[in-house]
Amino acid sequence: MSTTGEMPIADMVPTAAGVTRLLTERPACWQWAAFVSVVYQRMRLAKRRRARVAVEPDAVRTHLHSDREVVLFTRLRIRECDDLIRDCDRFMRAPEFMSVFGVPDDEDTADAEGIVRVANRLMDYYERHLELAEECRDCVIPERHDELLRDCTELMVVPLRDFGAFMKGVLARFDEMRRRAAAGDDDIVLPPVLMRTTVDERLVWSVLDRLNDTP
Repeated sequence: MSTTGEMPIADMVPTAAGVTRLLTERPACWQWAAFVSVVYQRMRLAKRRRARVAVEPDAVRTHLHSDREVVLFTRLRIRECDDLIRDCDRFMRAPEFMSVFGVPDDEDTADAEGIVRVANRLMDYYERHLELAEECRDCVIPERHDELLRDCTELMVVPLRDFGAFMKGVLARFDEMRRRAAAGDDDIVLPPVLMRTTVDERLVWSVLDRLNDTP
């Protein structure tokens, strides 16, 4: 937490105890400080898992033997990934998501518990995307399908990159809010940051072609 003159300005905190303090003391910009803190803490806990998605599996989770099993496994992961992307986008565009932050000129209207709740729900989407990538990485299949599984794993990683880009955008917006609060602006209205969905057409078509070529 920093101060400008006599006015305390919230900053991102690395612990749950720090978030509790933000919600209790409510310095300027506390709503977004709490949100980015919860998201950052969850992403930090998953950092090692995220880094290991592209390496050898830690343990075999699934052993597939037939072409049919491989095709079914792949299609189900792609379907769930698409569903997660749609659900997450719908969640972030819903009025309930932004309403927890309160009206721009009155921080007292913000819902402290709601902010923590939406941040955790957002990260639940992130962690499920991460689990999908791990499930693909940790699957043992017939060698002839190795390239299909590799491409499917990469496809599961794309939404994780989108989450990372979203977080960078939120942090940049939060820094702007803190700068303007330090300058004495008490009527800060900034447009929301939405998560942009990336479509890697090369990967999508590679996976679809391999699935269609599988008997």
